[in-house]
Amino acid sequence: TSRMKRMVEEHKMNIIFLDYGNNTANQMQTYFSVMSLMAWADCRPRILVLAEHAEAYRHLSGIVEVIELNQRMLKEWRGAHDYSFRIKICAIQHAVRSVQAREEGAAFMFVDSDTFAFHQLDSLFEEVVKGHPCMHKNEGMPYQTRGASRRLWKVVKGKCYAGVQIGEDSEMWNSGVIGMPAAQAEDVCELALRLCDEMLADGVRSFNVEQFCFSVALRHVCGDIQSADQLAERICRQA
Repeated sequence: TSRMKRMVEEHKMNIIFLDYGNNTANQMQTYFSVMSLMAWADCRPRILVLAEHAEAYRHLSGIVEVIELNQRMLKEWRGAHDYSFRIKICAIQHAVRSVQAREEGAAFMFVDSDTFAFHQLDSLFEEVVKGHPCMHKNEGMPYQTRGASRRLWKVVKGKCYAGVQIGEDSEMWNSGVIGMPAAQAEDVCELALRLCDEMLADGVRSFNVEQFCFSVALRHVCGDIQSADQLAERICRQA
């Protein structure tokens, strides 16, 4: 509706991309992902690209806002346990703080560079603006799965991290898309980071610790998580 479009504009929906390293293929994916979002959104969001090599995005000048990263930041963000995906949590937190220092009421959506839009996005943006968190899609309860999620579950089941009890109702969501309402974005990032650090300190060694921490943090801070994949007619197709 026109009212909701005004709300999206007023709240400045912020899309966050992350690119560290100097991989041309990843940079091209980011280009195509940005263009796909622009093609399927009537309400133009602000697009933030956190990049180690800002010059790679010079051709998107005027379309994206580049936040430059450096080796010192990236090393610090990997943390004491040298976990590469911790960078993602810290980068999202950095973007949220950067925007909120300039304005209030900003909703956020992180998008992995290998995720592309194929259908209208406005309904997805509107849900996040209205206060409903989302992630790409539900991957189920870790205790019911196999592989990495099952191994993670064996370490964390029944334990309390950052004041949050991990139980059989703790879902694992894919973090290719993470939508955070304005009022809770900072709290979600802070809790996800604390959860991550405490799980790593407890011996969890799994590539998907980061997305489990965002899944737990979003639900704890905001309530039930919605599927971005379903909200926007399966728009979030990953390469």
